Parts: sequence; structure tokens; C-alpha cells
Amino acid sequence: MSLVLALAACTSLPRTVVTITSVVDAASKEYARAYNQGFVPEDVDKKIDAAHAKYREACGVAKVALMNYQRTGNEVDYNTSLAVVRGTVLAILDAMEPYILSAAPYKAKLATTNTL
Repeated sequence: MSLVLALAACTSLPRTVVTITSVVDAASKEYARAYNQGFVPEDVDKKIDAAHAKYREACGVAKVALMNYQRTGNEVDYNTSLAVVRGTVLAILDAMEPYILSAAPYKAKLATTNTL
């Protein structure tokens, strides 16, 4: 049974990472259009840059936690770090929301990401 769970987790990991990355990428592209058209004030852009830096930092922590999980089987740290990554993505989406058509589809897609 544990082998089945391990295999299921292995297939969900790439899907989770791809989903999170695609949400950030798609929202960032939409935001960039508004920014390039001059709709985004400088202070808002700085806030989004700071949120994105926290996201990148959280991704680094999640990567280490994932490597530890693969080595030890301890999923607690990975699940915790993944929750932090999701939180940073939500912060990015919240900051971008006035400058993108709708953050709701991105948030719904992010909600489909799972823990191990």
C-alpha cells in the first residue's frame, strides 16, 4: 500500500509544481501588459516585486524540503513549505488583482494543488 501512495505522490508532485508555476506565469504576463501600458503605480509594482521575491524564496525552501522528503520520506516539512508557497502566490494575486482581469480563475487553479 505504501508503494501505491508513494507512486501517487510522485505523479502529483510534478503536477503541483507545474500548476503553481503556470498560475504565477499566467498572472504575471497579464499584469505585465497592464504595467507596460502604464496602468500600474510604482508603489504597487514595488509591492508585487517584494511579493514575488518572497515567492522565489519559498520555492527554494520547498525544493530543499522536497529533496529531504525524497531522501527520508518525511512529508511534513514539504507539505508545510508547499503551503507557504501557495500563500506567497495568493499574496501576489491579491496585489495584482486590480490590474488583471480576474484573480479568481488563478486562485481556483491554485486551490487544486495538493499536499503529499
